Amino acid sequence: EGTITIKPGFYCDMASIPSVFQNFISKVGPWDYAAVIHDWLYSAQALPRKNCDWVFLRAMKDSRVIFWKRWVMFLAVRGFSFIPYWLCKKEREDFRKVGSVVK
Repeated sequence: EGTITIKPGFYCDMASIPSVFQNFISKVGPWDYAAVIHDWLYSAQALPRKNCDWVFLRAMKDSRVIFWKRWVMFLAVRGFSFIPYWLCKKEREDFRKVGSVVK
């Protein structure tokens, strides 16, 4: 439980649903709120990846996403979003390195 504050101007691509699956689950829907939170948590590296993904599931439940859709989306995130999480982590590390050189 807690509050997540997302900075104004934060870019989010919403749900990253491969086009082949968009007949079943579109990129936008009742999970928009959860998708923004999930993208923010990944970007901010605020929590370990597993925790970010569980927050995503909880936010979808709070948004009343139907059971099977939220679990399909959650399992897809658990199975395939390690690359975006790693890229966000690397980007933050690279930014810190540049920041220490600029000082």
